[in-house]
Amino acid sequence: MGDRLELSIEGMHCDDCEATVGVAFTRAGMTEVRVDWRRGTATGVPGAGFDLGSASEEVAAIGYQVVSETKEHTTPNDAA
Repeated sequence: MGDRLELSIEGMHCDDCEATVGVAFTRAGMTEVRVDWRRGTATGVPGAGFDLGSASEEVAAIGYQVVSETKEHTTPNDAA
């Protein structure tokens, strides 16, 4: 399956924030994007053209901040 990326995001306070951040990461090339404003996280699978630095800048431009990242390697058996 590949590497899944979990990002800690500061500044999200509502469902609209979730949607806005999700769109930004999707535009940046992340697939299977899931955002949880209550936990302050965004997760997804970086596509071939995904660049975390550029994605972080795009998110910062709309008022949020990526504060940390965690990579998780998944296999087909891990899929939920």
